[in-house]
Amino acid sequence: EDGIRDQPRSRGLGDVYKRQLQLIVMGPPGSGKGTQSLALATDIGAMHISTGDLFRHHERSATSLGDQIQGFMKKGDLVPDHITIAMLKDKIESLPDGKGYILDGFPRTLNQAISFDEMLTAGSSKLDLVICIDVPERQLEHRLLRRMICAECSLVYGSHVGGEYDEYCKNCGGELQKRVDDSDKEVIGHRLKKYLDLSLPIIDHYQTHGILHRIDGTGSVTEVTTAIKRVLASTFKGTLSFNY
Repeated sequence: EDGIRDQPRSRGLGDVYKRQLQLIVMGPPGSGKGTQSLALATDIGAMHISTGDLFRHHERSATSLGDQIQGFMKKGDLVPDHITIAMLKDKIESLPDGKGYILDGFPRTLNQAISFDEMLTAGSSKLDLVICIDVPERQLEHRLLRRMICAECSLVYGSHVGGEYDEYCKNCGGELQKRVDDSDKEVIGHRLKKYLDLSLPIIDHYQTHGILHRIDGTGSVTEVTTAIKRVLASTFKGTLSFNY
């Protein structure tokens, strides 16, 4: 696991790629942005890039970058933006020619968004689209209190019928665990408020650039995935060939 998940193309979607697509899926904790990013990457043949996965990879591999990241996290500090941007730049530049990507968990601050724009501009590139998944706070709280996460691949699981959970991840066999910050309503409330405070300037930034599209995330996973794919099919006519 290196923070980038290479997803196979789905059959029946036709010639999906004619050029590299650069997308961001954002949303509050519990909005399903990770699940939707993976589903979308599978359908369009892109790579799912999670900054959280990248951080964990560098920490586990004890790279020089991992040592720096761990040092900041041990002190309870956020990883500086320049380290995060450098990490993303290295990964994006390593992608095969024409291979698109979907960023999940980034940007977390307006400065990161601006710095990433500058990085892309320096390479004569730019973001194509930013999908923002909207879910009411009460529903987010309910989801977070019930979800489980794989300790190995970080795949997120909602509760099954009757509130029962599988013990192990269907993707990698890792043990499913409850995140500490998903167990307390007060902590969840603080996380959601922090996201709102940080995300509003980011949303305004992308809206000003005309690349933001908001999606209602209150439906089922399949319904939200379908809504996102319809946006992409409309936005990238002649580039993507979805059956919509």
